[in-house]
Amino acid sequence: MINVEFSKEGDSLIATVSGQIDTLTAPELQNRLVSAIEQGENKVVMDVADVNYVSSAGLRVFLIIQKKLKPLGHGLEIRNMRDDVKQVFDVTGFTGLFLFS
Repeated sequence: MINVEFSKEGDSLIATVSGQIDTLTAPELQNRLVSAIEQGENKVVMDVADVNYVSSAGLRVFLIIQKKLKPLGHGLEIRNMRDDVKQVFDVTGFTGLFLFS
């Protein structure tokens, strides 16, 4: 199960995500984020403090959102990532693709 809540912080859309981002939950997360971008959001921050697992399907969502935002002048910012989840990004080489805060 995954929970996604949206809020605004200045001109950024904050997507607060909790749960696991895996094969079952990644499509929902992707659909919600893509929909927000299609509705005009061009600066997205994902707060993943309460995400405890990211699978390869979850990594794919991060890449897709990044690719949608880059032409709009912004990359995806990832906030509050747990060390064990960040290890997945480090091992797969994804760390350099995103802005972490």
